[in-house]
Amino acid sequence: MIDRLANGSAGSEMSAIINCMCARFTLRSPPQLVVELFDLDLSALDPRFNIAPTQDVLAVRVSDEGEREFARLRWGLVPLWATE
Repeated sequence: MIDRLANGSAGSEMSAIINCMCARFTLRSPPQLVVELFDLDLSALDPRFNIAPTQDVLAVRVSDEGEREFARLRWGLVPLWATE
């Protein structure tokens, strides 16, 4: 789905803007598009233009009850060799 959005093949009304660089990314999609795409209630979604590892980001996940929900998660990668 994200690839379809990034390439614009999901239709002009569903086009999202996704940019990536060096483990960083931007979130510039209009909040209403995100709400409609995931059929969730969202109170505030501000554009962010330099999301780096270790920062919290808004994500969509499936809850224990099997429903989609927004959650703030830490962005990054913990390599297998890390002791954390």
